[in-house]
Amino acid sequence: MRRPYRNSALSERDRQVIEIERRWGPGPAALPMKLDEASQRLGMDARSYTLVLNSLIDDPSAHALDPSTMAGLRHIRDMHRDARGAS
Repeated sequence: MRRPYRNSALSERDRQVIEIERRWGPGPAALPMKLDEASQRLGMDARSYTLVLNSLIDDPSAHALDPSTMAGLRHIRDMHRDARGAS
């Protein structure tokens, strides 16, 4: 599902968020490093980074840029949704 507020082209910030995700990989242990890099490199706080990342997860342009990273993020998101739904 595409978010109505997203432009079809990826911004430089979007590309850098994807690069940070690719560099650090999935998992809660990497989160502090991702947030630190996002803060230093992009001037983003944790909330802003999360909002941008969540908007990219279903973006076809993000998947075209880095299918592996984006598929992994989508998988993690779906696992969390399934776990919450089972509770």
